[in-house]
Amino acid sequence: MPALNLNEILDPTVYMSGLPLIVQMENATGATVRSSSGDAMSSYGFSNSEGSSTLGSLLNTGTLLTTSASTYLQQSTVNNTNAGSLPTDPPSSFSASNSNAMTGRPNSNAQNVYPYFGTTIGTMGKRQRASIFMSGTTIRMYRRSLQTAAESFTLTQRTTSGEPGTANSGQTSYNERTNRLIVVMSGTSTYRVHVYTNPNINLNSSSYRVGDLFKFVQDAFSGLNGASYFYNDFTWSTTGSTSYTESISHNRFILGDNNIVGMFRMTPSNQSVAANMTLNSGSTTTTVTQLWTSPLTTSYGIEQGNLYGSRTQNDWGNTFVAAYCVYYYYGCGIKLVFFYAADPSKYYVYTYDDTQSGVSIAPQGVGGFMLKFNSANSDGVGTRVYAINPNDMRGTSINMNGGGVSNGGTVALLNPYWGFDLYGSSTQYNVINSATSWFTPMKTILQPRDIVG
Repeated sequence: MPALNLNEILDPTVYMSGLPLIVQMENATGATVRSSSGDAMSSYGFSNSEGSSTLGSLLNTGTLLTTSASTYLQQSTVNNTNAGSLPTDPPSSFSASNSNAMTGRPNSNAQNVYPYFGTTIGTMGKRQRASIFMSGTTIRMYRRSLQTAAESFTLTQRTTSGEPGTANSGQTSYNERTNRLIVVMSGTSTYRVHVYTNPNINLNSSSYRVGDLFKFVQDAFSGLNGASYFYNDFTWSTTGSTSYTESISHNRFILGDNNIVGMFRMTPSNQSVAANMTLNSGSTTTTVTQLWTSPLTTSYGIEQGNLYGSRTQNDWGNTFVAAYCVYYYYGCGIKLVFFYAADPSKYYVYTYDDTQSGVSIAPQGVGGFMLKFNSANSDGVGTRVYAINPNDMRGTSINMNGGGVSNGGTVALLNPYWGFDLYGSSTQYNVINSATSWFTPMKTILQPRDIVG
C-alpha cells in the first residue's frame, strides 16, 4: 500500500466496476484520466474536490453548510450529471495535476450546455454516443468526446399551428430501441410533444454523420421512406408550476419502449413530481397521469442559473433512468425517481430531506446505482456508498431490507457496503466519476492476479 499522503494533495484512486481497487495515480506524474459516462466497462475514480486533483469534479458531494454556491456547488446534488444523460465527455480531459482549468466546478462551456441535454435511451449495454441539446427552437447534436456541437439548427420541422409556446430547456428524449425522438415545447401549463420516428437513421450510432439529426427529423416530418411524425397536445399543471422556468420548460422526459413517457418535474420551493403520459398517433391530444409528489423546501431551478434544476442519469444497461433534484437550496438532499426505461409506468422513489449534505449518484452495472452521502473525515470511517438496484427489485418485488416493494414504492437502503480509501489524513469532500481509460504513468496497487471478476 502507498504511504499516507501528508501533503493533503489527494490523488485519484481508481476502482473497477466490481469495486476492487486497481490503481492510485500520483499527482506528481501528471497522469491523465479520460472521463465519460454510461459505459458498462467504466471504472470509478475518486479524488478530493479541495485538492489539486480534478478527476470527477462534476460528480461529487459533501457537507454544504452555509458555503456559497459560487464556491462549492460542485459538491451539490444537482451537479451530479456526468453519467447517463451526459454521455459526452466533459470539454477536456481531467488531468491529475493542478494545471487543468476543470478544477472544481465545470467550466463555463459545460455549464451552458449540459443542463440542456435531454435523455438518450440506448440499446442494452451500449454506452450512449449522442447527447441532444434543446434550447427554445434550437436543437443540436453533441457527440461523445466532442466539446462543440456536431450540428445545430432551428427545428422548423414541426406543426406550429396551435402550438402553446416554444419554451424548451432540454425537453427531449431519444430512444434508440424504437428509433424515436420526442421534443416537448412548452406554454405555461399546456404543452405539445412532437414525435419523430425514423427507422433509417440511428442517432446513437458510431457511424453517425453530420446532418443525420437534421435528416432524421426532416424525413420524419415529410413522411419519407417509412419515417413518420405526429404530435400530441397535453396539459400538465401542478402546484406552483406556472411560476418557474424550471417547472415550465426544464422538465425531464424518458421515452419508453412502449410509447409511455416518464415525466419528472421540479417546482422550486414547492414540490417534485413524477408523472407519465402515453403517446397516441391516432389523436392530436394525450393526457398526463400524476404518479407521485414530494415536498421541497427553499430551492432553486434553472431560472437561477444553469447549475440548478433537475437532472437524469441512466444505469449502464439502459434499464433504469434516475430523475432527480435537490431538496434544499444549493444542492442539499435529494428527490429521486427511478423510471423503468422499457415501461416508464413502472418506477420507484427515494427521498433524502437533508439541509446539510448533497448526494452523489453514479451508475453501477445493469439496473443499479450508487449513492454517496457523507464526507470522509480523518478520524472517522472512509467514504461510504450505498448500492441500489431497482432492476433487481422489479424482478423480485423485494426491497433491500427484505420487505415487499411494489410499483411506485420507496427504496430502502441498507448500511453502506463499501468504503473507498482516498489515502489522506484530512477531511475529504469526495467526488465520484466514471472513467473509461487512463494513461500512464500510474502506481499499481494490486497485481492482475489479485483482481477477481
